[in-house]
Amino acid sequence: MKNLFYPKAALPLLILILVANITSAQKIKEKQFIYWDEQDKISWEDFRGTAFHKSVQGIPGTAAVSRVGIQRKYFRYKESPDTISLMLRVTFNRFLSSVRANWKTDRYLEHEQLHFDMTELLARKMRRAYILVDLNIPAEGKKVPKIIRSLTEDYKAQQVAFDNDSYSSAEKQKEWRIKIDEELLFLAEYNHPVVKIPVVTSK
Repeated sequence: MKNLFYPKAALPLLILILVANITSAQKIKEKQFIYWDEQDKISWEDFRGTAFHKSVQGIPGTAAVSRVGIQRKYFRYKESPDTISLMLRVTFNRFLSSVRANWKTDRYLEHEQLHFDMTELLARKMRRAYILVDLNIPAEGKKVPKIIRSLTEDYKAQQVAFDNDSYSSAEKQKEWRIKIDEELLFLAEYNHPVVKIPVVTSK
């Protein structure tokens, strides 16, 4: 291997450049996702992906595409050996979300925000399922995957129904806005992304 020689004077600069590059990479990674927050709404500046021009769900020339999802992560603290923490965090991917330049209106932005809000609603229902089901009872624990699948299917159907209803009707979109806000309020106690799950004990 060829040896590399750096003058002493160059080392601080080299280290500075490396640190700067690492910091920049971290910032880029952090900016890829927006985490759902009741007070922090998305803006058109967050749609940084390539505009999607083909039809989506049968609607030609889709104005905007939001890439939303739920991050799931399990972790355990030494201080709490009797519980496992499950994080269900709703995300908006800036780099995979896009909008046509001539479709940046307030109405369409609210439409995309509602897709984001519906995903938070799904996450709250999932958190509730994990909290209310007694996982120490095997028969009850087996219900959770079925509940999650059912909630996910309902969510997909809701997204399609919302698009179909609000595509050409601002009044319908307003009705959906009210409905989703009411459901989020009803499930407000499940708004924290982390759920504490008791460790299943053998009996």
